[in-house]
Parts: sequence; C-alpha cells; structure tokens
Amino acid sequence: MYAIIRVASRRYFDPVEFRALGPLEIGPPHRRVRIDAAKHRILLAALLARANEPVPLPDLVEMMWDGQPPGHPRAAVQTYAARLRQALREAGSSAQVLSQGSGYLLAIAEGKTDLGQFAALVEAADTATDPAAEADALRRALALWRGEPFADVPSPVLHREVVPRLREWQLEVLQRRIEADLRLGRHADLVTELRELTDRFPLREKLWLYLMSALHRSGRRAEALEAFRTLHRRLTTELGIEPAAELAELHLAILNGEHVLTGEPTETVQPPGWHPQCRLPSDVDLVGREADVAALLPARLSVISGLPGVGKTALALHLAHRLRPEYPDGQWYVRLGDRAPADLLAELLRTAGTSAFGVAALPDSAHEREGLLRARLADRRILLVLDDATSAGQVMPLLPGTPGCAVIVTSRAPLTGLTVLAGAQPHRLGPLAPRDAARIVPPDVARLCGYLPLALRIAAARGVTAAELARPGRLDQLSTPGEPEISVRAAFAPAYRALPPDQRAALALLGGIPAADFTVDQAEAALGTPAAARLLGGLIASGLLDRDGHRYRLHPLLRLYAAEQSTPDGCPMPRPVLVA
Repeated sequence: MYAIIRVASRRYFDPVEFRALGPLEIGPPHRRVRIDAAKHRILLAALLARANEPVPLPDLVEMMWDGQPPGHPRAAVQTYAARLRQALREAGSSAQVLSQGSGYLLAIAEGKTDLGQFAALVEAADTATDPAAEADALRRALALWRGEPFADVPSPVLHREVVPRLREWQLEVLQRRIEADLRLGRHADLVTELRELTDRFPLREKLWLYLMSALHRSGRRAEALEAFRTLHRRLTTELGIEPAAELAELHLAILNGEHVLTGEPTETVQPPGWHPQCRLPSDVDLVGREADVAALLPARLSVISGLPGVGKTALALHLAHRLRPEYPDGQWYVRLGDRAPADLLAELLRTAGTSAFGVAALPDSAHEREGLLRARLADRRILLVLDDATSAGQVMPLLPGTPGCAVIVTSRAPLTGLTVLAGAQPHRLGPLAPRDAARIVPPDVARLCGYLPLALRIAAARGVTAAELARPGRLDQLSTPGEPEISVRAAFAPAYRALPPDQRAALALLGGIPAADFTVDQAEAALGTPAAARLLGGLIASGLLDRDGHRYRLHPLLRLYAAEQSTPDGCPMPRPVLVA
C-alpha cells in the first residue's frame, strides 16, 4: 500500500491527537504522525475543519481539486477516504472517517483536536467569573497556535475560505485577552506586544485603541497621542477615512487630561460613553419551532418571513434571548414598520450613546448617520432585532459594518434583496405543525384556526369550540372582546392596506376561490384578467401568498378575510376596500 504517513516527532506531551493550528499532524502524544500525500492531507484538513459534522461530497471535491476535478470524483474521494482510514489506524488514533450520505464525517471525541480545545477554552473564558480566570483561559487557548492553520495543506480553497476565518477568530480572542489584561491593570506589560500587533495589523483600529489605553494608563500621555496621530495619518492617507468614533473620543479625553481608563485595575476597558443595554421585550414560551430555532441559531444575519400572526416576532425574540450571552455589548430591539431609514438610524445612534463622544446634533444626511452608526458599532458584539421590516432598502443602512454582530430581521415579505446584497439567511415561517397546535387547543379547533399561532392563542384564551368556529363569522370568534387590536383581522389589515390597489383587488377576489389551492388558470378565471401571473407574483413578494410548484395557496383565515373585502356586486376588479 502507498505510504502516506511518517512519524514527525515524539516530543509532545499534551493529549491532543489532531493538530491543525500550524502544520497538520495526527496521532497520540507519544507518536506524532504527519500525512505526506497531498490529497490525503487535504481530505483530512477538510474533515477536521468541520469535525463531527458531515461534509458534502461537492465541498470535498472543491477543496481537493479547486474547480478541476478528475473524471470520476466520487470514486477518487472514496479511494482517498479508504487510505485515510488506514492512516488513522496506523497512527493509533481513535478517530473514524465515516460515510454520511454522499459525503464524509470525521468522528472524534471532543478535546482531541487543538481546534476543539481552542473552542473549549474560549467557552471557559466566556463563563469565567473574574478577569484573571478569563485572561488565563484565553492565554491557554492562544498557546495552542503554532503558526498558520493547516500551514502545509496544499489547498487554495482551504486557505481562501477556511483559514481566514480561523485567523479572524484567533485575532478576536487575542483582543479579548488584551482587554482582560487591561482590566487587570497589566497595561505596562502590554505596550510592547501592542506595538508589534499594530505593526502587523496597521488598520485594526481596536488594537490602536488598546495601545493608546495602555500607554495612557502607564503615564505615557505623549506617546498615546502620537499613536493616534500615526493611525490618523495612515487612515486618511491610505483610505481617506477618519478613525472610529471611540478612538476620537479617547483621543479627546487624553488631550483634555481626563483620567479615563486610568483607574483601579478592576475597571472596565470599555471606552467612556458606552453602556451595554438589553432592550429586548420579554421572551415567550414557544410551542414547537424546535427545527426553526436550530436552523436560525448559527446565522449572523437572518430574515424570518411569513404571514401576519404566524409568530415571526415571538421566534425572533426567543432567539435573541438565547443568544444574549454571545453579545455582551448590547441586545437591541427596534420596530421598523413604515419608518424611514434616517429616523431609524437616529434611534439607534441615540441608543449607542452618540452624544457621549461629542456629537451634539445628529447629521441631517441619512448617509452620514449610517457611517456614524457603523463607526460606533465597529468591533463590538451587538445583537439587533429589526422587527416588521418592509424592504431590504430599509434594513441595509442599519447593518453593522464589522464582524461580531448579529442581526435578526422579521418581515411579511422574504426581503430577497438582503440575501443577494448582504448574504442573509432566509427563513420562511409557516403555521404550526398539527401536533404542536394540539398542545394549545383541541385538534378540531386547531384545524379551523389554520394552525396559525395568533388564532390558536385567541381561541385558547376565549375557550372557543369547534362548533362555534364552524359557523359563519369565524373571524368574529378569533378576536379579543374589548381589545379589537388583538385579533386575526387586525393582524391582516395592515398587510392588506399596504398592497397596491390592483393587488388588494386581486386578493379580495382570490378569497372567493373555495379550493385550498389553485393554478394560474383558475386565478385568471377568478380575476377576469390575463395579468393574473403578475398579480400573484406581487402577492408572493408581499408574503401573503405561498407557491408550491404550479399551485398557489392562501391561508384559510386569510382567504376568509380577503373574501370580506370583496364588493357586493362581484365586479371582476373591484375598487380596493380599506379596512379601518
């Protein structure tokens, strides 16, 4: 058999079996092994980067051949996988390469990889109760790095798509460790390290902030000011931009001789004027939705779309509360509705404490406000819930410009523009599964509510029976006495009013189709116009109509509401009826 491994070194005493944060090595501490054959090394790296997760065959082929696969890539990967299994056995490793669908998975115990230990130590730092324990865990995590991740793996795709993310992760952890050391009063010890880091990463403004803080706290005020001037020259000359607002704020404080960031070792390193805030409404007790939560938790920008009353806001807030520990700089909630981006930017800037760094009045220009907000949020870990958005153009100016933040958007419409322009993860939220709806009301009541969460909650609160819902006027039963704003009609009305007149008229007529779903031809017959396809497309874009192949579907309660909007004379294209 072709030899693909050789013993690399015996001088290791840690329990890690797989080392990827440097040259790729495998094997127990007493018998380090290095894979020599390039393709086997690439395959191991691709699986190790996503340990214990299935890696699809197309991803492996792309990683191994970078767009130029052999004639039979599946067979080639199978051969390499078999040889890799043999290599792991020869190395004495407990890890296994398993087939998963059309791809493969590297099954390995937690803590057996340096990547896994790095993640575990970072998690330990997250739960540390004091800065000393946090700094120690982060220092131990960073000590696992031996240079460039997967340094000897000859895969352009790996070094283009995987390694930069790992390097960014390392730098984020390094910044956290420096921040913890500053809180511990180790500013004098950090100056040399920070000078080296600002030389290596001259445009990383957070590092300059730490350098200025360390110098200032060490009594080296002139050097702290010179550091700011150096960064200012570099940014204005090379990029034509000003330093971030928090840097300008610190510079001004040093100029004024203020004792910022110079107190006791336990003080926070947060620049003055920043106060983490949780502005989230209360969490709700979700019924079902486990699959939706699992699908959305990893996303850094997600769009939850769906019908009014389907529970988009409830899901978004539940996710936000789950994610709170990951975003310690603040968790903010903003209801967008029909508000203009300039007004929304003003609200977010006030939340970010803009006045604290010398901006007496907000800029008039929405573009300037957008830049100011991104400067204020740069390199922070903020969670934004943007509720009830109307368009991608309304949301784009509100998005932070640096990694580390997460944004959850809700909207009736899918907001495809956010997926195209910002890489958002779209998620269409449907009614509850019947088994989950039956946990709220009896199954026959749930069916007549169309499994819509809002309708189910109202029916449960009122004790409505199936017999009552089966009679004419079902929507009358799905409202809260004395509180007309809490009803299925009230939920549908704003979406209906927001439609253009021809789509409002079309929706009213489609409500008269008795079938659960319909085709374009049936829609043309009901609407009396050959423009049915265009009108149906508009209703899909608004989030009020679903499509499955060649068939279209209105939610049964929305069909009842739409039918109520029809004019008495049955005019094929009636004037839109506005609902108060």
